[in-house]
Amino acid sequence: MEGIYAVACTSRWWQGPEFLQFAEDRWSDGDFVKLENDIPEQKRVVTAVATFDHCLIIELLSRISSLNTICRVVAYCLQFLKVNRPDSLTRFISHNEVTRALEMNCRVVQKCTFVDEYKALSGGKSINPARWLLSLSPFMDERSLIRVGGRLKNSNVPYNARHPILLSRSNDLVKRIIEYEHGRNLYADTQATMAAVRQRFLPLSLRSTTRKILLKCIVCFQAKPTQSETIMGSLLASRTTISKPVSQCGVDYAGPLLLNETKRCNARSFKAYISIFVCFVTKAVHIEIGSDLTSEAFVAVLKRFISRKGKPAHIYSDNGTTCVGTKRHIEEVFQFLNNQKMIKDIKEFLRNQETSWTFIPPNAPHFGGLWEAAVKSVKHYLTRIVGKANFTFKEMSTTLCEIEAILNSRPFMALSEDPNDLSYISPGHFLLGTAMNDFPCCDLHDINENRLTRWYRVEQIRQHFWRRWSSEYLNSL
Repeated sequence: MEGIYAVACTSRWWQGPEFLQFAEDRWSDGDFVKLENDIPEQKRVVTAVATFDHCLIIELLSRISSLNTICRVVAYCLQFLKVNRPDSLTRFISHNEVTRALEMNCRVVQKCTFVDEYKALSGGKSINPARWLLSLSPFMDERSLIRVGGRLKNSNVPYNARHPILLSRSNDLVKRIIEYEHGRNLYADTQATMAAVRQRFLPLSLRSTTRKILLKCIVCFQAKPTQSETIMGSLLASRTTISKPVSQCGVDYAGPLLLNETKRCNARSFKAYISIFVCFVTKAVHIEIGSDLTSEAFVAVLKRFISRKGKPAHIYSDNGTTCVGTKRHIEEVFQFLNNQKMIKDIKEFLRNQETSWTFIPPNAPHFGGLWEAAVKSVKHYLTRIVGKANFTFKEMSTTLCEIEAILNSRPFMALSEDPNDLSYISPGHFLLGTAMNDFPCCDLHDINENRLTRWYRVEQIRQHFWRRWSSEYLNSL
């Protein structure tokens, strides 16, 4: 207690130093030593900080995602400024008040984004000719809004469409307007949303901004979600190993086709089915037509295929359990592929031909994507050639042969853009040495090799083969 009492009785704690008790002119001049803390070699960094006044509308646009809510809040504020007493405010906001609030939002955003242009136009001056906005012929209307000029002044189009309000790109107000119009038009696509926005506003870079916003729309994403991409598996060894055509092939059925027995108008119709063979290596296609879904008809199809294209070493086909459907013709194919007697007869025939048969796994139709694509291509031409016409069995056989020639003349790769490069490789080159629909080549027997291009050299070798056939084989007959 004595220490605290002694301190409390000291006058310096209550009155300060003694010289402060005299007049200011009697104070002594203090000599203070200035400390140099700055290093001469150190560069000074000068930072300029720009500050903006707090704006309620800018804060609302950044915090609230609904344009309707923002306009109603601004409309309430404008209504409060107009009346004298707070108790006279009404909860009902009219359409005109919402429109005025929206114009207020646009005016504030224009002042923040088009600073120089807004000052020039509000003062009755023209904007800088170097500014790219000059091409839009901007002007300021009676409500202090910058609008687009244009050449539609004398048209009957509504005023907002003739002279839309000009807005900058990618600001919060433009995002709220696009989101509002997108929802108001029942979540329309990019073009329809842009058309709705352009009825009153002209945001810069509208297309790119609309696309970015619509990509983030949750409702659109839930209605059409992005599908996951399946990682493609490795190709089979039979697809990548060099072998003769149709030594490794797949087969599939398509149909039924309704054919007429004769050409008469009242001829009876019957069902026929298409068998499609696809070579794994060359993608060559062979098409046969069968009269019914019996083992005898399919064995006959296999005999015709082997007689024309050669004996395959391995045949792949669909598993019967993958053919699930409700239509009667799909059920017929399902029963055909599940018929144990049919499978036994076919395997008996193939065993005599030294050919193995393999079914793809159940419930895995993607294993047969190669022949499924061939079926799709055949149906593509059938729907355009046949249509609803009634064909006989012979007419349909001729049509399928023509389709087979077209499919075997398709190029493997995309054609070259070089106008001088007219050659390409097709499945027909592996079968006949040329495309099925190719033009005949000129005689190259007597032309020197050094004058021929690589392609014509190959053609000359092929023609020499046929010369040997004619000179050696024909003379032995």
